[in-house]
Amino acid sequence: MYPDAINDSMIVEDGHYATVEEMAQAADLVIVGDVVGVESLGRPSLEEDQCADEYVAITIDAAEVLKGGDVERVMLAWDAIQVDPNGNRVATLLNNGIRPPEVGDHMLLFLDPAAPSFVEALGGRPTHWPVLLDGVAYLDGDRLVAGETVSITADQLLAMTLPQIRRIVHQAAEHPRNVGEPIQPGGG
Repeated sequence: MYPDAINDSMIVEDGHYATVEEMAQAADLVIVGDVVGVESLGRPSLEEDQCADEYVAITIDAAEVLKGGDVERVMLAWDAIQVDPNGNRVATLLNNGIRPPEVGDHMLLFLDPAAPSFVEALGGRPTHWPVLLDGVAYLDGDRLVAGETVSITADQLLAMTLPQIRRIVHQAAEHPRNVGEPIQPGGG
């Protein structure tokens, strides 16, 4: 997908929830869907930073809504490529061990509406963003699959099947409770 990035990856971590149930309760929308489009959004903060990352718009058709209102399509903005001061793509970013989605990927997503400032910065494109990067998982049939994971919640997800996750999400939607802040990297 990003053939001119010269090295394999750079890992970024953003924190995690203690359980899948907690993440489901925190999410506004949980869907299973298919990536139908990927396009560059450019480097929105280039004026302030010569090494600003390149973002891509990921368009996902919702095949199943596990939690939240009816939605047919969502668009995520993904911080996908590290760029050097000369404008060369130097790394595909792996966020919490998750590679940028590609057309054809079948995914499970725990989402919230994107913040208005984020939407504005990216030309009005993204509609949602993951509650955390743990809220992004690739599916192979009813099994979750991913590369290297760096969090407890991601490891919990990988040990489950989609029917198990459906039950947890439905229970979380039926029995909401106050959800704490995500655990930050390094303990917190």
